[in-house]
Amino acid sequence: MRRRRLQPLLNVSRRKLAGKKGSFTVYALMLFIAVLIAVQAFISAALHLALGGAVSSLGSLWGRNVLAEYDLFLLERYGLFAFWGYDTLVEEKLALYAGYSFDDKDYIELEELRAELDAYSLCTGENLKEQIEEAVLFAAEPKAYGTARKEEKRSLKAGWIRQGLPSCGKTSRFYLTELVNRIKEGLSLASLSGHAAVDAYIMDFFKHENGNQDLGDTYFSCEVEYIISGELSDEKAAQDVKSKMRNVRNLLNLFYLYTCAEKRQAVMTLAQALTPGPAALITQAVMMETWAYLEAENDIDILYSGKTVPLLKKDCHWALSLENVFGSLSGQAAAAAAGADGENENAGRKNPYIAPKVMEGEDQEDYLRLLLAGLPEETKLLRIADLIQINAKYLYCDSFLLAEYYTGLNYTIRVNGYEESFSETY
Repeated sequence: MRRRRLQPLLNVSRRKLAGKKGSFTVYALMLFIAVLIAVQAFISAALHLALGGAVSSLGSLWGRNVLAEYDLFLLERYGLFAFWGYDTLVEEKLALYAGYSFDDKDYIELEELRAELDAYSLCTGENLKEQIEEAVLFAAEPKAYGTARKEEKRSLKAGWIRQGLPSCGKTSRFYLTELVNRIKEGLSLASLSGHAAVDAYIMDFFKHENGNQDLGDTYFSCEVEYIISGELSDEKAAQDVKSKMRNVRNLLNLFYLYTCAEKRQAVMTLAQALTPGPAALITQAVMMETWAYLEAENDIDILYSGKTVPLLKKDCHWALSLENVFGSLSGQAAAAAAGADGENENAGRKNPYIAPKVMEGEDQEDYLRLLLAGLPEETKLLRIADLIQINAKYLYCDSFLLAEYYTGLNYTIRVNGYEESFSETY
């Protein structure tokens, strides 16, 4: 009787116990699945992290391998690091390097590789300037190619070469008046240029009319003159630079005459004798300009004879006397006779001149540096690029184009969904 009463209670307990066992199984299964998911996520994250590290380190190495293919002519002759190429060629090289790293790993798939070079073109002024500054900083020295020519003047007439120059279509301005005004203010040659590295590079790596610097053969003999003038002819470039140099000296000589009370009064006395009255002021101005210009001509002869002329003169630096200039308006007196202010040194000289009492100051190379200071930096960089391309065609490879050379590269790699971008430069 008692057993019958307890039977329903036992059945209920069995059912509750069976229900608890079923719940525990579900919970255990869910926990197991969650652990599996966590383990899989952990493995995936670890794999992603490891893959990212591999791509970061190896991807950077691939880019550096491309940079290692720098052009030897540019480095040895001009101290510049740059490699030849184009986007698709660099992509093929990067893919080749990636193949060496990943082809034997089935779990790694290279999905995409893109390269872009335009931002690092050596024709871009900023990139060329950076390379020039590095060359000057590390005292790079140019390697001579070929044997220097003897007194041979050349000009570049081929239209297809001229049109392919980096400076083609670009205009420039020479800041003569601003340059002279800064000299009048007392600024030294060293303080006139804000492009010291670029100017130093020009004087070290390019020839000028009176200095070859053991640079071997080059297409032009007057390379610095080309940078200043933009004339693709040795003869025209030399003439243009000499004219600019003469104009600078003329303006500075005129400045000196107007600040020298003794000479100014002497000219006025002569002007009043020739044209009495108010017209004497006009005559004085004309005579002052004539005197300054002939003195400038004499200055140029001095400079091109390897001597020196100071930027701002004193009385002891002045060569032509009033008698030299106006004793004969034909100019024969200035070329044949010495006056009170100077000594005739014409005999046997290529550039005859009358020497002042004291000869000191700046030489021809200093005046070339002065003229370089009157050019915008962009113009100098473009014309440097022109000369590099011209000489490379002449000495190295007739299809050479500086626009096809780069100082770095940007590229993006995607592997197994992981993407990373790189920038590698010299």
